[in-house]
Amino acid sequence: MEQKYISMKESNFGWMFEMEPYICEEDLDCIQPLSPEYSSKLWIEHISKRRHLMLEGEKDWTDSLHKADYNWSDDWDSNYTKGLSDFLRDQIFLHKDDTVLYFWKKEAAVETKWGVFLRNWIHFLFEEESPILFNVRTGFALKFSVHGLLFIGGKFVQHQCIGCEFNLDLWHSCLKFEVKPLIISSCRQLG
Repeated sequence: MEQKYISMKESNFGWMFEMEPYICEEDLDCIQPLSPEYSSKLWIEHISKRRHLMLEGEKDWTDSLHKADYNWSDDWDSNYTKGLSDFLRDQIFLHKDDTVLYFWKKEAAVETKWGVFLRNWIHFLFEEESPILFNVRTGFALKFSVHGLLFIGGKFVQHQCIGCEFNLDLWHSCLKFEVKPLIISSCRQLG
């Protein structure tokens, strides 16, 4: 049976959550590192065929995310956690208890709650080379990039097949702004 979680000490990114400002125990308990195998499985299923989003290769839905008019690195550099948190709360309609996956790369991810991420985002971004936050239920995503770039959107598709029951409004309802959907010609490609 595949191991889903590993301890924070076993995680390559566990050290990020031990830095100041310290995370409260309750929030720390909600940040669950995924095993490299399980993380890889979820990455391939939901994010990309590429090992890392900065690697060249076949384009995928993550390349079509909307560039936000916000620079998160200014907040990070000044240790101002409220700035990005407020911006994201104003832009995104996820419930604080919604489960999100946060990937640094294919083999390195944690599972947490949206509210926990909002309170502690500064710890997740010690590594800024295109980590991505993803909500499986809605397909919503945030991609962080170097120089404070932030990309918002989702694994949103319009089907051109008859009889498919994919709820386009669920993903779109997470955002307060309009984005162009990715058109995929077949349900098989949703993966």
